[in-house]
Amino acid sequence: MLAVGSIALVPAGTVVVDPPRNVALEDGSTARDFIEASVIQRQPFVFVLVMAPRLDAGAPLPAGVLEVSLIPRLRVGVPF
Repeated sequence: MLAVGSIALVPAGTVVVDPPRNVALEDGSTARDFIEASVIQRQPFVFVLVMAPRLDAGAPLPAGVLEVSLIPRLRVGVPF
């Protein structure tokens, strides 16, 4: 498994809708080189999202819905 990146912590009760949180891969990074090579060679690859929710002792269990949309965007050529 190869780590791609991470986003900042999201405080409890925060609704994140717009703007979305993003992870950008730097030129020359191991993750970017791997993804570019996979795309060029038309090899499938899988993104795995890892989350680590934290509850304080004695806190009630949260209710509601957690929805995560993982939308990979590949830009080819000169960025605008």
